[in-house]
Amino acid sequence: MRKTADVLVAGGGAAAVRAACAAADTGANVLMVTGGDVGAGGSTYYPFSPAWGIMYADSDADCDVFYQEILSSGMGCMKPALVRRLVEDSRARYRELQNWGLSFRSLEDIRLTTCFGAVLRGAVLDDVANLRAPFLRQLQRRGVRVLAQLEAIDLCVQDGRCCGLLCAGPNGETVRLAAGAVVLATGGAESLWEYRCAGEGLLGAAYAMAARHGAPVVNLEFIQFLLGTLSPVPHTLFYHFTLSTHPELLDADGQPLLSDLPEGVTPDMCLDAHARHGPFTTVDASQYLERAILARTRTQRPLRGVQLRYTQDISRLPSFAHWNGYLQRMRVRPMAHPFWLYPHCQGFNGGIEIDENAATAIAGLYACGESAGGIHGANRMGGNAILATQVFGRIAGISAAAFARAHPPCALTPAAFTAPRGADCLSAWETLERLRALMQRHAFLERDEQGLSLALAGVRELQAQFDPQARAAAGRTRLPYAVANALTAAQLILSSMRQRTHTCGSHFRTDAPAQSMPGLLQPLRLDNEAETAVERPAAR
Repeated sequence: MRKTADVLVAGGGAAAVRAACAAADTGANVLMVTGGDVGAGGSTYYPFSPAWGIMYADSDADCDVFYQEILSSGMGCMKPALVRRLVEDSRARYRELQNWGLSFRSLEDIRLTTCFGAVLRGAVLDDVANLRAPFLRQLQRRGVRVLAQLEAIDLCVQDGRCCGLLCAGPNGETVRLAAGAVVLATGGAESLWEYRCAGEGLLGAAYAMAARHGAPVVNLEFIQFLLGTLSPVPHTLFYHFTLSTHPELLDADGQPLLSDLPEGVTPDMCLDAHARHGPFTTVDASQYLERAILARTRTQRPLRGVQLRYTQDISRLPSFAHWNGYLQRMRVRPMAHPFWLYPHCQGFNGGIEIDENAATAIAGLYACGESAGGIHGANRMGGNAILATQVFGRIAGISAAAFARAHPPCALTPAAFTAPRGADCLSAWETLERLRALMQRHAFLERDEQGLSLALAGVRELQAQFDPQARAAAGRTRLPYAVANALTAAQLILSSMRQRTHTCGSHFRTDAPAQSMPGLLQPLRLDNEAETAVERPAAR
């Protein structure tokens, strides 16, 4: 199999598939490196997600309404030009997914408004389990080659241009792949937290690879944490819409959870607000649910979470058909089984800064999906993540193919993994476990300067004790390279959290006031010498 391509796509989720298909449709020779079978992991195919939704404008007139809705929900912390592209291309991409064989149900039919939305729009996939086959068919029809045994670990950059990828095989061996252009679509960094509702391999590789070679990142402080279940089915995204039925919420001692709310806030107000959106945010009374959970579980060892019991028979309510169907497949009876809940990391609103062509600051490098930033803001409307995979995945594929036509693959000079090397003291698993503990403690829902500074110091200490190349060679595994990228990604995330000193949407600074005006993008770049994140002047 040839190890060169016009366009090289890293990733195997919805954005990567869309980018590969779009590039192939232009006649480009396309190669995907996925680190595993397409559809086997990551956010797109997460098996414990009851719903997979997508937003779209219903008409040309609705585009302006949708555009303003996104800007408002994101509190202005995004690039308006990217939002405009997202909106104007939304209907075509939704119809395309239907043509690919995906079966959706309109949210208007079931009378549910998406997270942070104000208008009934969008659709939800009938069954996430039916997602993989249509995507595979599209790749096969276009002759896209897939190298499932290789995982991207670094960029090959020559003369300021990205002209390939350094990849690692299952035994830790490295392989250089040359290409005219590269698309990064390896997802976010949800797997940096101990509690997450996403695949195991989402360790922020795209952020680390791009930043290490000079590309800025944006909005990495805006992360979606949603209520997830610890039992009866672990790490399932809880169906927040059902909070409108006012279920009973109790701590581990059987005491009412929402008994200590601010003056003027009632438990019903808190639940009704949270029924309108799943992710944690500071913009309304819903925040007091997660804050109460944190307060009641801070000393729990082991963690049990808090208990939810339905007081209404939700199985008889048609608007909750997706949740009821999912629970039935999982053999869970909602009126008989209590749900034990805790916030889980579910999605990233930021990523590598891109322009309207999905181009990064590095020539020949493009990004889409959760790897890209600037499209979403402080809060993200439900369904816009999937929409962005299709809109900017297509744009990235077309742009990369056009660049590759003018810049054919070139011979690659020998390139080594560029992440820092420390002493060979810690194993990859031990390093990752310690990193997750740091992120869970200091970069969870509640953040402050002291905790973030401690976490950054902890990450640098881990880097000083970890040698990825030595561990990969000794253990014949590629995990050490992924962990090295995870350490760099964690630095970027923690630095982004420090840089935004105000509370804003999903970013809760306990030591700073809430932001009352539209926010700005605050790009970060990486100082390669010290492997630290450095602030860049804010830009719209």
